[in-house]
Amino acid sequence: MRCNDAKADRKGRIWFSTMVDDGIIKPHGGLYTIINDEIVCMQETKLGNGLAWSKDNTKFYFSDSIEHKVFIYDYDINTGLISNRKVLAEIDGIPDGMAIDDNDNLFIAIWGGNRIEVRDSVSGKILDIIDIPTKLVTSCTFSGENYDELIITTASLSELDEYAGKVFKLKTNYKGLPESFVKIK
Repeated sequence: MRCNDAKADRKGRIWFSTMVDDGIIKPHGGLYTIINDEIVCMQETKLGNGLAWSKDNTKFYFSDSIEHKVFIYDYDINTGLISNRKVLAEIDGIPDGMAIDDNDNLFIAIWGGNRIEVRDSVSGKILDIIDIPTKLVTSCTFSGENYDELIITTASLSELDEYAGKVFKLKTNYKGLPESFVKIK
């Protein structure tokens, strides 16, 4: 069992997914958050990855790489609890890390797919595709003074791909939301 993606919600609570995918036992994992100094398991997952919250803090988005799906939940920012899990989108490829912009569009890294998919957070429909010159796209986040630069991470499994394992910065017409920070006591 190992931890995979992790982020802080807008109250500074740590959220993280765990996974087992060793080829020996059936892949599985959990989605966890720390609430009032206690770890709470929210959902059973197979291979949890991207995490994002809507601008108004009423929705939570989560990608499961083995299910090839992005899920949407109702989210209570006061309690930190999620409920009413539904499939937002089935992904043609392996969804990995995720970011959200100020219009609640999801930016989903596609592992093995050379791209970031921009999806509507209500319908799940693809709005845009951002091509990346390497296959193993792992995650993305917004940065820059106006949050209009997309930082994209990739992995390297082969020395034959000159762009594998690189970090890309792309100026966009989108404006992201600032990421939250963990409150340390």
